[in-house]
Amino acid sequence: MGPLRNRRGVIAIFTVLLFLALLTIIAVVVDFSRMQFMRNQMQTAADAAALAGAVQLLRTPKTDYLAQSKNYAAANTLLGSTIVVNDTDVVLGNWNGPSRVFTPGASPTTADAVQVTVRHSSSYLMANVLGWAPKKIATRSVAWAGPSVSKTNCMKPWAMWYGLLRRAINTYRGIPINPTTDTASLNQDDLQALREMSDAQRTFNLFLGATTKKDNTLNPGNFYAVDLPPVQYADGTDGDPLTGGGAYRNALAGKDSVDGSPICYDVGVGDVLQTEPGQMAGPTRQGVQDGICTQGGGSGQCLGPDGTNPLIKSAFWSQTTNKGEGKFTAAVAVIGSFKLINWSGSGNDVGITGVFQPILDNGPVGTGNTTLQKVVLVK
Repeated sequence: MGPLRNRRGVIAIFTVLLFLALLTIIAVVVDFSRMQFMRNQMQTAADAAALAGAVQLLRTPKTDYLAQSKNYAAANTLLGSTIVVNDTDVVLGNWNGPSRVFTPGASPTTADAVQVTVRHSSSYLMANVLGWAPKKIATRSVAWAGPSVSKTNCMKPWAMWYGLLRRAINTYRGIPINPTTDTASLNQDDLQALREMSDAQRTFNLFLGATTKKDNTLNPGNFYAVDLPPVQYADGTDGDPLTGGGAYRNALAGKDSVDGSPICYDVGVGDVLQTEPGQMAGPTRQGVQDGICTQGGGSGQCLGPDGTNPLIKSAFWSQTTNKGEGKFTAAVAVIGSFKLINWSGSGNDVGITGVFQPILDNGPVGTGNTTLQKVVLVK
């Protein structure tokens, strides 16, 4: 019986050791799963906060980026508790797309990205009995308000010379300009300059152009009525534009020509637009009053249904010389965006005053840069 009792003692010790080993494994698995679950919740909050802050960089006032980031972080929970982000953990900076590097230190005016870090000190549930110290968890996200879309919807049937936008940016950057031939595409430095410029530096004044001038030249100080959809798309396929004053008026108002329901037209870089002949003063006045400047207008401030200046998406063409007789076609060089401040609609004198600016859009990201930008998570 002696040897048997000795074996029973060994088995008892082995059982205790095995139990402790299993308990440790269970503790590690449970706590690891809990930590991973917490990381996922924190990452969701960091993503939401960074996106909210980056979106605000394309809105007014840009300085609200901090409040928006913190509010969206707080809208998420961590194990049932509200997530709180410190002011110092919301950092402005600039994102370099090719190198995928975030450089902190920018101001709300010059920044195009927001980095948010969510931190939490968590104690273990089961591993505490093993004497494990609390673990600090941190997640980080960077959102970039930089990529440009190559195609967008709800375009207005106004086309203007791309050189107007280029001249404003080049003047601010101190780059020599040629008012008739400067068609260099936008780059990230141009978009950064556009963010930094004051409203006065980004303001333009244009009048509706007649397309029947004897010299057949385009006036850089004019905007032109165009038909939508495009007459030809960037991939070479033909479009089916709606022509005439009524179709143009309804496109301005954003209404279908048949039943008056809301409608939007897609236009992209490289598409070809066809103009309408003549000034189209009457249809312009009617379309603007019906769907854009529902308050103010006439010869004063333009306000939309919400009481603010409407944001307009328009085509900027690259052609600036010969236009041919009557209607002419213009290739879309850039999808532009501006805030419509004033419009004049008296008699045949139809004019607009706008402020160039980058605005948020959900279109597909393209290889070129436009003033319509998309906010994306990049890191």
